[in-house]
Amino acid sequence: MKNKILVISTCDPEKTAILLSIYDYTSGITPRRCKKVWRARTHQSEELLPAIDKLLKKNKVKTEDLGLIVVNIGPGSFTGTRVGVATANALSFGLDIPVIGVKGREKEIEDILRVGFELFQKGKIEKGTLAKPFYNKAPNITIPKK
Repeated sequence: MKNKILVISTCDPEKTAILLSIYDYTSGITPRRCKKVWRARTHQSEELLPAIDKLLKKNKVKTEDLGLIVVNIGPGSFTGTRVGVATANALSFGLDIPVIGVKGREKEIEDILRVGFELFQKGKIEKGTLAKPFYNKAPNITIPKK
């Protein structure tokens, strides 16, 4: 039964942490909650998928049980935001489930979940829609030095 929500947040610029949660929404959204924080420092791209896999296995949740992914799309660190959003989109595509991007400075994973789940319940998202990262600044990586 696809009744679990995976919540991903990698946008916290102060902690460079990976915040993950699994929620069961069969009877509301809080009956079963599994939350984990990983201090990834500069290794979010290497540690995010193994962290998700570990959290799922620890809580006996199969990927087939996931019905929704909610991801914090920023603002935050460029790399953290990019890694979290790209991973959420890839999982959404691979598992054929919707992904919802929540923009804002919500640092608490419960706030990210609440906003994303409300959008999901209102039918504001369709499968195949990508979460788009929100960067607080204009890109400048291709500006030549003078």
